[in-house]
Amino acid sequence: MAKTSKKAIGTAMAGIMAVGAVAGTVNSIGQVNVANAAESKAQKDAKAKINHLIYSINTNYAGLKNQAQWEAYVKEAKTLIAKMPSAEKVQANAFTKQVDGISKAIMGIARINQVEKSLLPKSQGGFGNYVGIKNVPAWKTYLGLATEDLKAVDQTVFAAKYAELVERLNKASVDVQKIEDDFKIDYDKAVALYNDAKTSSNLTKAEAALVAAKDLGTCAESDKLELDCEALIDTIKNSNPEVVAVNSINATQVEVKFNKAVDPTSLFTEGNSGAFKATVTFRSIDSVTDGTLSGKLSTDGKTLTVTSTKVLEKRYDVVIDNIKTTDDKDIAKYSAIITINADKIAPSIVSTSRITSTTFKVVFSEPIKSLGTVSYKLANGTVVAGSGKGVTNDFVAGAKEVIFTVGSDVAANKEVIATIIGAQDQAGNLLTPNPATVSLVKGDKDGVAPTVASITQTGAKTFAVKFSEELQAKPTVKINGTTVDAGNLVKDTTDATKYNVTASAVLDGATTVAVESFADLSGEAGTNVNRVVTFVKETAAPKVVSSAVVTDGTNKKEYLEFTFDKDVELSTSKVAATSASYVKDYVTTTIGAIAGKTVDYKVSTNKKVVRVDLATLLNGNDIKGAAYSLKLSFSGVTSGAGVAADTTTASFTRGEDGVVANTTVVAVKSVAQGADNNKVNVTFDNAVDGASATNAANYKIDGAVVESVTLNPAETADGVTTQVAVLNLKDNSNSFSGIRNVNIANVKALQSTKTMNAYAGTVSINENVVPIVVSAKLTDSDKVTVTFSEEVTNAEADTNDFELYIGGVKVSANDVVTTSQQTTGATTLVLTLEKAVTADDIAKGLTLKALDTLDIQDSASNKASVSSSIVINN
Repeated sequence: MAKTSKKAIGTAMAGIMAVGAVAGTVNSIGQVNVANAAESKAQKDAKAKINHLIYSINTNYAGLKNQAQWEAYVKEAKTLIAKMPSAEKVQANAFTKQVDGISKAIMGIARINQVEKSLLPKSQGGFGNYVGIKNVPAWKTYLGLATEDLKAVDQTVFAAKYAELVERLNKASVDVQKIEDDFKIDYDKAVALYNDAKTSSNLTKAEAALVAAKDLGTCAESDKLELDCEALIDTIKNSNPEVVAVNSINATQVEVKFNKAVDPTSLFTEGNSGAFKATVTFRSIDSVTDGTLSGKLSTDGKTLTVTSTKVLEKRYDVVIDNIKTTDDKDIAKYSAIITINADKIAPSIVSTSRITSTTFKVVFSEPIKSLGTVSYKLANGTVVAGSGKGVTNDFVAGAKEVIFTVGSDVAANKEVIATIIGAQDQAGNLLTPNPATVSLVKGDKDGVAPTVASITQTGAKTFAVKFSEELQAKPTVKINGTTVDAGNLVKDTTDATKYNVTASAVLDGATTVAVESFADLSGEAGTNVNRVVTFVKETAAPKVVSSAVVTDGTNKKEYLEFTFDKDVELSTSKVAATSASYVKDYVTTTIGAIAGKTVDYKVSTNKKVVRVDLATLLNGNDIKGAAYSLKLSFSGVTSGAGVAADTTTASFTRGEDGVVANTTVVAVKSVAQGADNNKVNVTFDNAVDGASATNAANYKIDGAVVESVTLNPAETADGVTTQVAVLNLKDNSNSFSGIRNVNIANVKALQSTKTMNAYAGTVSINENVVPIVVSAKLTDSDKVTVTFSEEVTNAEADTNDFELYIGGVKVSANDVVTTSQQTTGATTLVLTLEKAVTADDIAKGLTLKALDTLDIQDSASNKASVSSSIVINN
C-alpha cells in the first residue's frame, strides 16, 4: 500500500495554525460595545439573529442542509443590520464584521462538504462523482480555500465546531492526497511498461502499457501517455522489420533484438537453433581471431542469441542479412561497427532443477570454459565417486547447462552435495561464489511404467504417438522396420505426452509402427510396442476455400491470395487462367487465357496459403479499378500425397501497387560544444523525426548527463539539408573538461521507418560545474574576502557584481561594492565597500546580494552561482 503523503495535511494545518493570530477579528455579542444606553428594535433583532446563528452552528452538524439554512440566517442578519439607525453605526459595523467572519466559516463548511460528498458514492449519500486523478485539482482548490476560510473562525465562540472542521478538512485532504499518490505509483508503472515496450519494440508490451494507461483515468499526464502508447502500437505494427539492437551479454555471446518475430527456417540450417543459413557475421577489425558462430532464437522469435567459439572483444564489423519474418517479410540488412568490452563479470549458478529421478540440470549465467574441480558427498560426509556408478556430468567447454546423473551407488531419496571449485567463464572469470555447491536429491521410480496410448494419423505423411505420461527423452519410432530420423520425431509444443512423426513417404494401408526405448520422468521403462496401423492414403484434391486481394506490407504490391483446405506442396508451381474478363466503366472486355505465373507461399510456416503477384498475372491487362472474373488452374501445386490441386474461380477488383515506405537512414555529421557549457550540438545529415531526435535516452556522453534535447529547425543550403539537435546537459553534471565518448542511436530521418546506424564518436566539451560562494568574511572595516568553491577570475575591477545591505536594507550611502581584478585563477576575491562600516552596522547584520550583471567565472567560463543573500561574517 502506498504511503499517504503528508503534504496535504501540512498545507491545511499550516493555514489553520495561523488562526490564533487573527482570532480576535470576530467578536462575540458580549464584546460589542454599545454606544447608546437604549438599543433600537433593529439592533435587538439583529443581535438575536446573530446569537441564534451562533447557537445553531455550535449545536448542529455542519452538513449541506444546515449549511443552506445558515446562509439564509446570514442574509436575514444582514438585512436587520441594515435597518439599524445611523446612531448605531458603530454597533452595526461590529455586527457586520462578526457576520462576515461567520459567513467565511460557513463558506469553509460548504467547501469541505463539497469535497466530502464528491468522494462518496450515491449509495452512501454522496454525489457519486468520479473518484480519480481527474478531480484532484478541483478538490485541492476547494480544500485550500476552505483552509483560508477557517482562519476567520473565532475559536472562543466556535471551539468544538472549529476542532470538528479541522478534523474533517484533514481527513478529506488525506483522502485526496492518497488518490494522487496512488495515481503517481500506477503512472510510474505504466510509464515503465511503455519505456520497456518502446525499447524492445514489443507489440504485446505496448498493448499492456496502453491498458495500464487507460486504467489511470483522465488527466493531462495519463492522456498523453495513452496517446504515446497508441502511437507506439501504430509504429510497431507499421514499422518495417529490422534489427533494433545488438548488445554483448558475456564473453562469447551477443544478443540481437528484432522488432518483428523471425522465421527460424530463414535463419538456421535446421530448427530453431544451431548453424546459420542466413548471413550472420562478426568480423574482427582489431586482429582478434574470429570464432565459428551459432545461434538460438527466443520463444517469441524476436531475440537471437549468437554464440562464438572464440572470445568476443574489441571492435567488430557486424552484418545480419537475408532473414525473413514469420509473415514472410524481408528484414532489412543490418551493417554496423560495434565495440564489445572485455567481460569482467563473474559467472554464477542461476538454477538447479530435477529432470528425472536421477538427472539434474544446472544452469549457469553464461557459457563456461572450465567446470573446474567437482567433488560429491552425501549429506553425512560420505564421498561419492565422480564417475562410474557414482555421479557423472556431461559438461563440454562452452556449455551453459550441465546435466548431472546420479548413479546406482546412491540410494533413492539420498541427497548428494556437489561442490564446484574453480569454474571459469569463457573470459577466465572465476565462478562466484567460489566454491559453489548444488544439492542433488535422487528420486525413486514411481512404479508405473509409461504406455503408448494411441497412434493417430494427422496428415498424408504424418501421425502422432501419444503416451500415458511425459517421457525423459524421445522414443525410437520405426515404420515397417525403418527407424525414423530424430529430426522427423518432434515433441508436441502443446502436449508434453505427444510426439509428432513425419514419414519419408505417403502413408497408405496397413503399416507396422514400432515404438521402443522410452521411459517416464521417474526412470520407469515402458514396454516396446509393435502395432499394425491402417493409414488412409489421401486421395482428395486440395481445394481453394477462399481467395482475396491483399496488399503486401513490405513492398506494397497487391497479391491474389488462395487459401486451400489443406497443406499443399509447391514444385515449379504456377497458376494460369483458362478464361478471363474484366468490367470497367460498364464495358466488359474479354481477355481469354492467361499463361501460368509463379505462385509461392505467403508465409513459409503456413502451407495452406499461396499467392501470385497481380501485376505479373494480369500483365498487359492490368487495369486499375477493373472488376475481374477468372477461371484458374494450378500446376505444381499438390497435396502431401501428390494429388494435384483443383481448379477454381476468382473475382476481384484491381487496386494499384503502392509506394514502398521511406527507408532513409539519417547519420550524425558532427558533434560539438554548443552555445555554452550546458549545451552540445549534434548535427544530422538530414531532417530528423522530432519524437526520436528529442528523446534524451538516445544520447549518451560519458561523464555528463543529457537532461533534455531541443531540436532546431532544419536548414537547407546548396541542396544539402541538415538539422541540429541541442543536447541540454544537466546543471553541474560534467565535472571535467576534455574529450568524451559520445553514443547516439535510435534516431530516425523525417518520415522514415528506419532508425540510424548507431554512432560512436568523441567530443571535446568544457565542464559545467559552476563556482559557488563558500563564505564571505569582513577582513577590514571596508574589505570583504569572498571564498569560492573553486578558482575564479574577474577580468577587471568593477562594481557590477554585488551590492551591500545593512540590516537587510540597501543604504544608498554605502551600497556600492567594488570587486578586485583577478586575472589568474584564485579561490578568493577581495571586495571593497563604498565606505567603512561601523560597529552599529555590523550589529545590524551585513549581507551581499548579487547583481544581474555579475561576471565572475571559473576557468571554463562558468559564471558563479550566488545565493540571493550572502551573510558577511565578522
